[in-house]
Amino acid sequence: MLLPFWPVWLQHKGLDATQIGIVLAAATIGRVVANPLIAQRADRRGERRPIIVKLAVVTVAASLAFFLTDGFWPIIAVALVFFAAWSAMQPLAESLTMLNARAHGFQYGRVRLWGSLAFIVVAVGAGRILGLTGE
Repeated sequence: MLLPFWPVWLQHKGLDATQIGIVLAAATIGRVVANPLIAQRADRRGERRPIIVKLAVVTVAASLAFFLTDGFWPIIAVALVFFAAWSAMQPLAESLTMLNARAHGFQYGRVRLWGSLAFIVVAVGAGRILGLTGE
């Protein structure tokens, strides 16, 4: 739900088009910087699960902070934390899922298929709900 509707939410928070573009760019910078650093740490330690759990906690905390945050600079700060944690968690989870698929003999492609279908259903459903509520 975040990806298709985040710019609309940012506009609702009072940001103009230039500021929204800067926030989106800052989010990308957070991903680019954090992903390799966190992945390197996970590879060095060989422990994906504990790192994923910590990243999930940071992601949830940052998600909640968005609702308490107003203004351009505070939103950028929260966005950097959120996207650094959220985007680093995804490849680690994929890697852990692939390792488990190999170890336990289930088909990774099916897991990925259902995850993608769930994303589409949630994005469309959320769009309809937002369209009905006008928020």
